[in-house]
Amino acid sequence: MMTQRSTAHDKISGANRRAGVVRARPAWDHDHLPSMTAPPPSPALAVRPSPGPWTFAGIYTLESAVRALTATVIPLQALYLLEQPRLVSLVYLAVSAASLLGGFLIPFAIARFGRGKVYGFGATVLMVFPLLLATHTLEGQIAGMAGRALASVCTVITFQLYVMDYIAKKDLVRSEPLRFQMGSLIWAIGPALGVYLYERIGPVGAMVLPAFFGAMVLLNFLRLGLE
Repeated sequence: MMTQRSTAHDKISGANRRAGVVRARPAWDHDHLPSMTAPPPSPALAVRPSPGPWTFAGIYTLESAVRALTATVIPLQALYLLEQPRLVSLVYLAVSAASLLGGFLIPFAIARFGRGKVYGFGATVLMVFPLLLATHTLEGQIAGMAGRALASVCTVITFQLYVMDYIAKKDLVRSEPLRFQMGSLIWAIGPALGVYLYERIGPVGAMVLPAFFGAMVLLNFLRLGLE
């Protein structure tokens, strides 16, 4: 049976050749396949710096500066606006509970949007919340406190993921002490400096510096092009 089919196929092929019929080449012919060669990287990507221990230590220092400069100003301003310590405690409790819940939701946000967008959003809020506090209103105070907590959970978690990706294990013994040393220096100066600026200049002047450091965090993140 197979011999008969093969003979019939040969006869048909020979008749087609004598008649000048040319079979179309199959669609899966390798000549029609797209090239598998990867396109050359764009110049913009080629010049992006590779983050190292000093880069991450610098970003961490800028983040710490925003939080440290506002850490002692927020309760003072909250007490001035709310006038009752009990209300200040309730607001802090509500913001802390929301921050704790947000920390559990960050992994789902990273899985849905990607860590680059989550960190970029957190860095943006890190720049904006001091401006909300600078309004010196009850609404701005509560929104600024919530924004500070939201920015912290967004940036801290994604920052650790970037460190694990870009810093080799053998370099962590140099990267982590450097990061915490620079951060501790900021926390030693920032809270006292924040209160000094708040008392001498006022809420607007005291929040200009944290907003500037928050903008530096966002600009450095965009410069590095982290995904």
